[in-house]
Formats: sequence, C-alpha cells, structure tokens
Amino acid sequence: MFLWGKVPQCYKDAGELCDSLLYNAEVFVTPGFVFGSNGGRYVRISLCAPEELLMETSNRIGAMQSVATIDSIKGGLIYAE
Repeated sequence: MFLWGKVPQCYKDAGELCDSLLYNAEVFVTPGFVFGSNGGRYVRISLCAPEELLMETSNRIGAMQSVATIDSIKGGLIYAE
C-alpha cells in the first residue's frame, strides 16, 4: 500500500523534498517523477512496514517540520539542520 503526498510549495520539487527527508529525518520516500512526468510535485510513501515503524517515521518527519517552520520564519532555508 502506498500514499501519495503533494510537495509543499517551499520545495523546488519532489527531489528536493526527498533529499531533505533522507538527510534530516533519515526517512526515504520516492520522488513521484520516477513514475512519470506528472509526478514532479508528489512523493510516494510506502505503508508496508510495521505500525510502530510508521509511527516513529511520522514523529521524525514531524520534528523536522517543526525546525523547518522556525527556520522559514527567521528567513532561512526550509531545511532542518
């Protein structure tokens, strides 16, 4: 089972969001453009994992988003570092 998510406007494309998730939250998601040209603003997330792992992953992404929001308010880049 998979979930498709739209890339927020603060990211250039799905590749940039995927890189940010991988390097900052240690979460791998697939950029939608590997499935066709209409996927450039989407990511595909696999839900084929134990519920505990999905919850942990969700928490790591949420923590990254909190830092990114603070950085964007300060005028920085939308990256959690």
